[in-house]
This record gives sequence, C-alpha cells and structure tokens, in this order.
Amino acid sequence: MLLGIWIYRHRHVDLWVLLGATAIVARMWIYHRWYDDLLFILPLICLFRITRSPQYSLWEKNTAGVLFLWLWAFLLAPGILYTVSSNLLLGVQISGWLATLLFLGLIAWRSKPESDGSAESLAHV
Repeated sequence: MLLGIWIYRHRHVDLWVLLGATAIVARMWIYHRWYDDLLFILPLICLFRITRSPQYSLWEKNTAGVLFLWLWAFLLAPGILYTVSSNLLLGVQISGWLATLLFLGLIAWRSKPESDGSAESLAHV
C-alpha cells in the first residue's frame, strides 16, 4: 500500500525510476528464490539511463554508476550467495539494494513535474 501511495505521489517522475523502485520493493517484499534476482534488470536500466541523461547532476550520475556496478557485481553469479554461507556477502548485497532504493527515492523527490500541456503548466512557460 505504501508503494502505491509513493508511486501516486511521484507519478510525474520518469517511468524507469518508478519501475526500478517497484522492482526492488517487489524483490524484498516476500520470499523469492535466487533466480528472482532478475527483477534487478529494471533498476539497472534505470541507473544506466541516469548516467546517460543530461538532466541529472554529476553527483547523481556518479552515484548511479557506482550503484549500477554494485548491483551488477552481485548479478554476475546470483546463486553464489546461496551456496556460500557468508552473512557478510549477503549483507553487502542487501545494502546495495537498499542504497539503490534510497537513491531512486531521492531522484524522485528531486525531480520536477513534467509539462503535461495543461493550462496551468503552460502559464509558467
């Protein structure tokens, strides 16, 4: 329910930011098997788009690049964390998920509404 409220509140944000955050929440919400890490393709696409988009600051682009590498590194061999019993590696992976979710939330919070062609948005032009 909270995700739905957040999406409604930030409905003006780039669709990929919303999809990326939704994929992370979906992956963390209920129990999934290791192959469900494929959900992280959506946040990876979103982070890649942020690094290539001119509307974001250098800090946002660099942070998106670091988070992209962080998520991508754990997707190279997603099943390894389930065969190696290392709580440290699992903690690093999950903290990457949370850091990405917080970053996408920050991006959504900082973004300005796009012009929808209404009279109110045209008055500011």
